[in-house]
Amino acid sequence: MSTDLQPLATPPMAYEFGAALAKLKGRDLETTFLGEIIRHHKMAMEMAHMELERGVSPAIRSHAQDIIAEHEHRIEQFTRWLRQWYGLTPDQAMEQASAMVHGQMAPMDSEMRHRMEQLGAMPKGKAFDIAFVQRMIAHYACAIIESLEPQDRAAHARLREAVAAGVISQTKQIADFRTWLSDQEGMRESMMTAPRGAAATGDGASHATMVPLAAGGALLAAASAYVGVVSLRRRFGDRRS
Repeated sequence: MSTDLQPLATPPMAYEFGAALAKLKGRDLETTFLGEIIRHHKMAMEMAHMELERGVSPAIRSHAQDIIAEHEHRIEQFTRWLRQWYGLTPDQAMEQASAMVHGQMAPMDSEMRHRMEQLGAMPKGKAFDIAFVQRMIAHYACAIIESLEPQDRAAHARLREAVAAGVISQTKQIADFRTWLSDQEGMRESMMTAPRGAAATGDGASHATMVPLAAGGALLAAASAYVGVVSLRRRFGDRRS
C-alpha cells in the first residue's frame, strides 16, 4: 500500500499505558480505565463529527454515524457505572489516578489530540476521508490495547463483557477501514494501468485489482489484531486475578 494510504502508527505510549494498567487491580483498575476510555471515546466522536461535516465517502460517513451512536452509548454506560459503583465522575476518576498513570496518559492524550488537530485543519473532500480512516485505525488500536487488562481482570462482570464487546467491534471496524484503504489503492492503480476508457467506465482491470486487495486488507487486519493481542499477553504476562 502506498505510504500516503497507510494507517497512522499506533502511538508507543499506548503500550506503556497498557503496561501501567497491568499493575493495577480492583477499584484502581476500573476507575482508571473508565476515566481514560471515556475521554478516548469522546475524541473518537469528535473525529466522527468532523467526518460528517467534511467527508464525501458514503461508506465512511456511515461508519462515522455508527461510531457516534456506539460511543454515545458507551460513554453513558461507563459514566453511569462510575457513579453507581464508585460515586465518581470521569474527571474525578482521572484526578484520583496515580502519578505513574498520569505520566503515561499525558503524552498519549497529547499525541491523539495533535492528530485530531491535523485532521481539523484539512478541507472537505476525499483526502479528508482517507485522513479520518488512517486516524481511526490507530485510535481503535490504542483502545484495544487499553482494554486488554480490564477485559480480563475488571472486578465487575458487566464491565468485562462490555469491554470485550468493544474490542470485537473495534477489531471489525479496523478490518473494514483497512479494506476501504486497500480499495482506494486498487482504484488508483487501475486508473494508472487500465486501457483508455476502462478506468472511466469502471470495467476491466479496476475490479480485478480491487477484489483481492479488499480481501487481503481484511485478512491482514484480522491477523494483525491476533498477533497484537498475543504479543501483548507475552509482554505483560497473564495477570488474571
